Amino acid sequence: MPLRAVLFDFGGTLLDMATDDEAHRRAFAWTAEAWRLPVDGDALWRRHMEYMEPYWHGQPGAWRPLRDLTRESFERLLRAYAREPTEEAWDRFWRAYLDAHRDVMRPYPDAHECLDRIAALGLHVGVLSDVDIDFLDFALGVVGLRDRFDSITTSEEAGVGKPNPQAFRLALQKAGAPASETAYVGDSAKRDVEGARAVGMRTLHVVRVGEPSPAAERVARDLREVAAILEEWAR
Repeated sequence: MPLRAVLFDFGGTLLDMATDDEAHRRAFAWTAEAWRLPVDGDALWRRHMEYMEPYWHGQPGAWRPLRDLTRESFERLLRAYAREPTEEAWDRFWRAYLDAHRDVMRPYPDAHECLDRIAALGLHVGVLSDVDIDFLDFALGVVGLRDRFDSITTSEEAGVGKPNPQAFRLALQKAGAPASETAYVGDSAKRDVEGARAVGMRTLHVVRVGEPSPAAERVARDLREVAAILEEWAR
């Protein structure tokens, strides 16, 4: 059955997560310097990442905005070094956090080519990402992909994270296509492949390093392979 729609994950699929990690590292290095904390910036960043670790793996239940969790981590770190986490302090940090992402966050080099090739197929192209509404809009603008999508869906909007079927059903509703005629492209075996399969979507697992999910219909090692498979499915 030919495709009518394709939905993409964002982080780790289109967005190079190494650049996202670098943005976080820079933001917390700035924090250590701005507040003259008696700790190395990298150590502060690692403590933040440890705090966020459970949430990076998804929130299939009720979604807690990542900006709120980031604020909790930031304020917790300031208190640990006897600094007052005021509203002004948070505003300063959040500006620096966004600036760091603006400076270094990048898509994978083959992301634009992949989306160009898919656009030529005449399919609905959407994104469904485990992220906050405002941050995804910001990030898509930074990496030059905002205008590549016909629909944008976030877990914050759905109220739950992947692999909860509710998030996928909302994205399908926006796409206006049945699950059987929609492909989902993602890098996570659990959140992306299992979540999309659970609602009847075709699944394409992007695995740049490591083992592919046996549950995925097809596997690609990069986004050029993704484009080739979608071109085949769209015939």
